[in-house]
Amino acid sequence: MNTVQDIVARCKGMVSLEINPHRNQYVAVARWLEHTEDISEHEPDTDEIRAKMEELDIVVDLQFYSLTPIGFHRILHHDVQTAIDEAIKVLE
Repeated sequence: MNTVQDIVARCKGMVSLEINPHRNQYVAVARWLEHTEDISEHEPDTDEIRAKMEELDIVVDLQFYSLTPIGFHRILHHDVQTAIDEAIKVLE
């Protein structure tokens, strides 16, 4: 099983994992996705993932800077382990 530590070990910059940041703003997942900075390039991969995030009311937001503190990758999902696994794939 891949872990956040595996991502940290491969990145030269910050690794950030937020779970349910939309709840701090008292907004629905759909609205949070619409209004989150830098989301346009990093939207959930499929409509199915987005729909499941909304259905479960869960946001997993994994952002990591692999090579520099400027360029980053961002994975949005409803499942923490899947987000971690996808990040590892990006880093390989």
